[in-house]
Amino acid sequence: MKMVQKRGIRAIVVCLACAYIALASIAMAGTMWTMRTHSSVHPCLKVSKTRGVIVYLAQFGMHSSYGKQALPGNTKLQKSVDSLYQNYNNKFHDDVIVFYANETLDTGFESEMKRGRPSLRFEKLSGPNWSLPNNLQPEQLDKWYRPAYSIGYRHMIRWYSLLIWPYLNARGYTHVMRMDDDSYLHTRIPFNIFDFMVINDFKYGYRSLIEEKLNKGLLPIINSYLESHNMNPRDPYFYQSTN
Repeated sequence: MKMVQKRGIRAIVVCLACAYIALASIAMAGTMWTMRTHSSVHPCLKVSKTRGVIVYLAQFGMHSSYGKQALPGNTKLQKSVDSLYQNYNNKFHDDVIVFYANETLDTGFESEMKRGRPSLRFEKLSGPNWSLPNNLQPEQLDKWYRPAYSIGYRHMIRWYSLLIWPYLNARGYTHVMRMDDDSYLHTRIPFNIFDFMVINDFKYGYRSLIEEKLNKGLLPIINSYLESHNMNPRDPYFYQSTN
């Protein structure tokens, strides 16, 4: 599988049962991991219990933190979704959800995107899924760490780090693959990604590693959570116990 990346991680595949632990382990170790407990199995075998979903978080206009970009939001998203269906989802028909917030979705664009793609839908994020924690107020932005990043960008981080997991779990999904609107599949994938993960007991998959400096205080928070729940990522049974 070949993909194009422009900024950060552009596609990750996660077992929802391990999502919280995966994030904690990544932050602690400074690296990303893929884990399996038995030998590989042919990827064309079907696993009936798998229910995967591919998700986007789209901005149809100017990016709230990056500003004007080479391609408009709609154009980037359409190009990405086209490549996803051409090289993968026309065959496997996994659900695809395009999340968006604080923007008006053009019904003509939505109809065009969904034409011939019954597995594709758009969902607007609002309320607790797109709001600040109770103890924070928008006017405090200039006092926060790295205030150049907009509140919308921070909502995005909160959505992908905390809120998306229970949201998808409540809808019966077992795995999720994140795509950004400038992620593109350039070659065909001949097997179902989510089935392949289950068959091979993979918990987490990624395209590439981008190392970034952690914000002050993040590691102590994660360590405190692990200690209070009697969790040790170095324990060989740690990941198995999260299934």
